[in-house]
Amino acid sequence: MTEPATASPASQLGPLEIHPKVAFGTLAGIVVHAFIQMARAHGWIDLSADEPTIILSVSALVAYYVPGVS
Repeated sequence: MTEPATASPASQLGPLEIHPKVAFGTLAGIVVHAFIQMARAHGWIDLSADEPTIILSVSALVAYYVPGVS
């Protein structure tokens, strides 16, 4: 006699939810990075050394001020 197949533990977890603060902070970092890259390509600014600091700061500020579960 064969045993019934059981669901794997991964399928029992359900959909993963992203915390709204993390999602908006990451999105803000991506947008800032894109604008810095476009400005660099056009020769308007050169923030090579400061780019990671700016992206991280904007991401953190947006994540801090977005309402959500704390």
